[in-house]
Amino acid sequence: TDCAANEACVDGRCVNPCAVPGVCGRFSTCSPLNHLAACACQAGYTGDPRLGCTRILPCTEDQQCPANLLCSNGVCVGELH
Repeated sequence: TDCAANEACVDGRCVNPCAVPGVCGRFSTCSPLNHLAACACQAGYTGDPRLGCTRILPCTEDQQCPANLLCSNGVCVGELH
């Protein structure tokens, strides 16, 4: 509560929570919000922004997708089993 809403208490200091290394994953953006790091995937990416986002690949048929992916509703998704 000693820190502003866009800061978090880390090791006794008020810091931007987005400045903490590894707080958000690859291809994500970070915004400080209520003392926390709010992670979101960048435009054109999807997934868990804390772990890392993957590029959305548009398609019309399975052959347009990388190996092991299917074309579903215009996007390459999932894995073949």
